[in-house]
Amino acid sequence: MLLSAVVYTRVSSKEQMENNKSLEWQRTACDKFAQDKGYVVRGYFGGTYESAKSDERKEFKPHAQVCESSKGGK
Repeated sequence: MLLSAVVYTRVSSKEQMENNKSLEWQRTACDKFAQDKGYVVRGYFGGTYESAKSDERKEFKPHAQVCESSKGGK
């Protein structure tokens, strides 16, 4: 069975971006994890300076829709 993953990266502050937790760093770490575990990444989503306290993150809903549509091997 092929395992799928969707990557969601985000930084909530300029300080996080500057302290080596940039979106690129997160994506690289997620790609390595997926490869090590045998996952195929189906999509990438995310943004900068977004709070996790809000559902107003512009790429969160599309990310959630991809996850939902993938349930059950769809």
